[in-house]
Amino acid sequence: MRPYNDVLFCLYSSIIIQNDIKRYARFLKLSRLEYIRIEHGNDFQEKKTQRDPYWDIIKGFTILLVIIGHSIQYHNGETYYEQGLYWANPIFKFIYSFHMPLFMLISGYFCVKSIQKYNVHDFVRNKTQSLLLPILSYSLIITGYEWSTSGFSIMEFFHNFVANLWFLWAVWLSSLTLYAFKKKKISYKIAYVGTFVVMLLVPDFWVSFAYAKFTFPAFLLGAIVAENNEKYNFAANRWKILITLFIAFLILLPFYNHSCYVYTTKCSLWKKHGWDIPLQVVIDTYRTIIGLVGSMLLLLLMKWITEKWHSLYVWKILSYVGQHTLGIYIFSSLIYDYSVKREFYSITNTSFSVPLSFFMVLFLTLGITIILKQNAITNKLFLGKR
Repeated sequence: MRPYNDVLFCLYSSIIIQNDIKRYARFLKLSRLEYIRIEHGNDFQEKKTQRDPYWDIIKGFTILLVIIGHSIQYHNGETYYEQGLYWANPIFKFIYSFHMPLFMLISGYFCVKSIQKYNVHDFVRNKTQSLLLPILSYSLIITGYEWSTSGFSIMEFFHNFVANLWFLWAVWLSSLTLYAFKKKKISYKIAYVGTFVVMLLVPDFWVSFAYAKFTFPAFLLGAIVAENNEKYNFAANRWKILITLFIAFLILLPFYNHSCYVYTTKCSLWKKHGWDIPLQVVIDTYRTIIGLVGSMLLLLLMKWITEKWHSLYVWKILSYVGQHTLGIYIFSSLIYDYSVKREFYSITNTSFSVPLSFFMVLFLTLGITIILKQNAITNKLFLGKR
């Protein structure tokens, strides 16, 4: 997609988004027991549901971190990305120290509710449809584009399917694993020990599996939070917990560097050149701890901020964005790989390129997601909705 067409699409999308936010703002003014209107032709059916806008705010904020991080990575196109010059940016290091573990923590939190609701057949079917079907649709788009330029290859399609959108693969694998743990009544202590054993000893034979190993501790933490949310009185000890987490994060963050990047070092002790035990154990341990500390710090901090300044309009915007995180994640990957790195920065290449890229990608992906949601078929194929 040419950058000039991107700008026009952003303007069109902003009109749709503005109208939707106004409607969603009214939705957020209701109590935690809200009523969603589901349209069936000219008739409307009211369905009672329980939804906490706080989690939508967290998801919205986290997906913005993802877009900011990617915008920094591709700041000056492919050369800037390939040489790893983004590691000189402190904002990038801050974001990447915890943002994907935070998303996995959120996924683990909601996975517990699905486990309690569905039997094994329905659980696997729902997770497969909501997570793997969008990957399949994405892979068909990528393969179709590559087919038009270099010819079709079944192996290339298979590679696109298993290697792209690793986060969705990680959530799928983690969800099935957690379901098995819960049904076998395996304690979280044993689950964490088993996770580190697998993380270190099982080879990283598949990139998505390696990243799933990296994020699974955060997924487990999300499940623990979901099951013990009322047991632990976080509000009573909020400041002690926040200060402790903040100090711990400040101590840990300066050590985060290129060697901690999971895309570089993966997780397993086994490397192509042999075993590298001490360094990999330190990296995996440190990377897990800072991810969990940063995630919990942001969760509790945002909880306090949203309660104290609950009337701010920014929460409505973040909550609205949080309703569309899957589509934003999927199509931002597509846009960055096939537009931003290849064309966008060769034209802009200014000091404003990062914020310009951020807003363009956000509006594009949000607009595309909203449009796809209007049709039942595209909503199912690309967003995994029933």
